[in-house]
Amino acid sequence: MGRDILIEILKNMQVRMKTQDHSWHVTSNPIYVVYSKKEIVTTDDYSSDYTYYDHDNVYVIGKNLADLIDEIKEHGWEADCPLDLDIATEEELWDWMVEYREGGIDKHYVETVDVFEEAFLTEQGARDYIERRKHHDGTLHLFVASGCRNIEMQAIQDLLLNLDISSIKWLVEKSQDQEPEKGD
Repeated sequence: MGRDILIEILKNMQVRMKTQDHSWHVTSNPIYVVYSKKEIVTTDDYSSDYTYYDHDNVYVIGKNLADLIDEIKEHGWEADCPLDLDIATEEELWDWMVEYREGGIDKHYVETVDVFEEAFLTEQGARDYIERRKHHDGTLHLFVASGCRNIEMQAIQDLLLNLDISSIKWLVEKSQDQEPEKGD
């Protein structure tokens, strides 16, 4: 990263840290954490949420009665199904599908958990990250944690808030070292 870009990023962070709105989260030394939502497989002892999964064709069938009906219709199995799709229960349809398919499908109990993605010193930095990544993962969300007992984070925040960024000697020297000589 070039000197000018680094200085610009640090200056923008400094301005954002000094001016960001803390009214929606009352915490000292905020750390803006981006999480995504992921489903993990568990047992019915830990979750009442589930997903129907097709192991043979490797895809998620769905999560409810409507999804099971869609699966039956999509594959043209209505004629083979002895149940009336308009009145059958989810459990009845699932039991029939397991028997009809002779296995290869499962009901996985799942729990949705937050997974750490990135941490930021400014809210805008976190929101920019979410905006850039939303096409990859639509479950990204922002959480504000407090660094009030994290002396390392407090030191970094205090440094950025109070530093005269343009007077950092090593940045100035680094820039001079990188400048091409005249005539090159």
